[in-house]
Amino acid sequence: MATLKLYAPIDLSGHDHKVISLLYQPLIGQVAFSLYHFIFSLTYQKDVISVTEKEILNLLVVTKNQLDDACNKLQAHALLDVFESKDDVLLQIKKPMTAKQFLTDTIFGITLEQKIGNTTLTFLIDQFKVLQPYIGYQRKDIHYDDVFDVDHVKKLSIETPLFENGGVHASVLKTRFPYESWVDQLPSAHKKPSLLKSTTRQLIENLVFIYQLNQEDLNQIITSIHPTQLIKNEAIKNAAKRYFEQHQILTIDDKKEQPFNDYNKISPLYIIQKYGKSDHQGIALDTITSLVERNHIELGVINVLLVFVLKRKEGVLPHLNYLEKILLDWMSKGVTTSQDAVEMTTKLESTYQKKQIKKSVRVSVEPDWLDDYLAELKKEEDAL
Repeated sequence: MATLKLYAPIDLSGHDHKVISLLYQPLIGQVAFSLYHFIFSLTYQKDVISVTEKEILNLLVVTKNQLDDACNKLQAHALLDVFESKDDVLLQIKKPMTAKQFLTDTIFGITLEQKIGNTTLTFLIDQFKVLQPYIGYQRKDIHYDDVFDVDHVKKLSIETPLFENGGVHASVLKTRFPYESWVDQLPSAHKKPSLLKSTTRQLIENLVFIYQLNQEDLNQIITSIHPTQLIKNEAIKNAAKRYFEQHQILTIDDKKEQPFNDYNKISPLYIIQKYGKSDHQGIALDTITSLVERNHIELGVINVLLVFVLKRKEGVLPHLNYLEKILLDWMSKGVTTSQDAVEMTTKLESTYQKKQIKKSVRVSVEPDWLDDYLAELKKEEDAL
């Protein structure tokens, strides 16, 4: 019987338990829910614990297939990391999102609504509502750099693994952009600690890739923003959009034709320039930025989606909700990689082409069949 190692380098608050019970549990099911709490209870404030697979099956009263399915569901919802070696497997649980993070997450929030219905979702939201009794007062915000002089902004370089009590989503994009050194060379007025927040850093790295910016471009974007506004991600996104609309050119060295053999390495900007109408590129890239920021999925999937939609919408990218409807449908049908997405588009084209032939209206795939596809998704959603 296989040996499993269990590890829980986290601490769960009452809020965390409430989130897992009320929000995650309807999506992951009772077995995955039990497995998560089993690992936490058995290993809390302890080092790695070794157990046999048979012991876990007996204690949880589940089958091997149920255990494997539970592990997959926990991984898919960023609650579990699985590490394999030749001799054993390590299961390491992770801290859940907060209620606000979960409910505003495009995939998790919408999937939960589809699973339990709007009425029940409203009931759950009320369970996490924060009372604000001091109506009429305005909060006074004081930031660190309002009180203290910050001459040099740089993250500590710490090699030792430290306790982490949160953060379940890694950056969608892999980047080699020298972020810390770039922040370090900014003018003093714009060298704000807020730029080192993980959410702000991820946004800027997304913008670098999506708009294909170099350091000079990024300097002009950041310095165009008033220093007091740098704490607002929306201000950074708007500045990047304005900069692109003013320049409308690639400023990186790599302007050559990019191959489509790996959708994960293609810039969305290249796709927009190749398939999109020139007078819609700025709006399209702003939509893509939000799409990447709000959805935790391989970039290649989003790139396949962009090519798929732009070709059928005559170069005009639809609004964000339109794209997310398609993306959510793909993910619900098991699309996780660019190859999965390519296979999905091939299947969709074949399906709808056959429908058009049966109607004897047209034999080729026309731009408006995509709207028919969205209408069908809407009917399925309303039927739940």
